[in-house]
Amino acid sequence: MAILVLFAIISSSWKSGLAAVLANSLAVIIILGIMGLCEIPLDVTTVMIAAVAIAISADDTIHFLHRYKAEMIKGTAPFVAVDNVFKVVGSPVISSTFLLTLGFAVLAFSDFVPIRNFGLLTGLFIVLALTADLVLIPALIRLLAGNRR
Repeated sequence: MAILVLFAIISSSWKSGLAAVLANSLAVIIILGIMGLCEIPLDVTTVMIAAVAIAISADDTIHFLHRYKAEMIKGTAPFVAVDNVFKVVGSPVISSTFLLTLGFAVLAFSDFVPIRNFGLLTGLFIVLALTADLVLIPALIRLLAGNRR
């Protein structure tokens, strides 16, 4: 709930905030599903994955929403605003996600299984959250904006 309020404040729109929360929640659901399919137990390290990864991935979401808000303040139509956001924020967000994922991937070489699982799942979560930020948030914003081009 706190993240929804934060995202709504940043974007000055509860609709954009809701789109961001839905996108980040989907990434959590997918990671938990993968853990279930791979029979990875919930333990101290895997329980922390969602909290740590949401905090990290919220950074990309905040960049997207902040730039979207700036475009809307300028009077840009929602469809054009989303395109402008990609032009300005797309490359830096992808670069930071790539580097974070590599950082967590280093933990894959750990002999301690919980740490290895934490690194791999957190890295995967960050990639999924970026994908949601770049695909779902714009789609949901456009859907919620209706026919306003």
